[in-house]
Amino acid sequence: MLGVNQNQVDECFNLYFHWFNIIHELSHILASNNGVPRRNNLVEKETMVNRIAASFLREFGDIDSYKRLQLIVDNAQEQLESPIPVSASFDEYFSDYKGEDDRDMAKYAFLQLTLARKALHSTEGIYDVLSHYRITNVRKVEKNKTCSVKNIDAQHTIDEASAILGEMWLIVPKVTVIYCNNPLIHCAPKSR
Repeated sequence: MLGVNQNQVDECFNLYFHWFNIIHELSHILASNNGVPRRNNLVEKETMVNRIAASFLREFGDIDSYKRLQLIVDNAQEQLESPIPVSASFDEYFSDYKGEDDRDMAKYAFLQLTLARKALHSTEGIYDVLSHYRITNVRKVEKNKTCSVKNIDAQHTIDEASAILGEMWLIVPKVTVIYCNNPLIHCAPKSR
């Protein structure tokens, strides 16, 4: 999916899935726990969490790793063939994605990588993005706090991001990453 050679797979996979995408998934939790109204439109919902994740990493991530991530996503998205008919726009086509077969990973990858690419090339700040979604009771945190890529793994990224978001006075529950070998499952189980 990422369209890289064998020597780059681990680095690219980790930057995209264990650094950016894990914060994307955390952003779903962040939005629901901080009063953002539920969005039924898939494009709107995924755009929102990509904007949050990208702006968070622009603020608290390693800039060189962020630039590398941009290149990875650009390259991957450019290699995918668009499934959108000429007669439809991106938003029209994907607004009714619920009816699509989730096993069509190329179509889902096109959706996600297109939205991620747009968010990663934005310049909006995290506080502006949060304000746009009406999350306004936020404390500004010094930029010396970071969400690093050193010894990157999903749980490490979640823990660092959650700590920073907590310092921003945002409500973020304890999140534990559970690894699963089914690519169709990426969700946070409800705690009891």
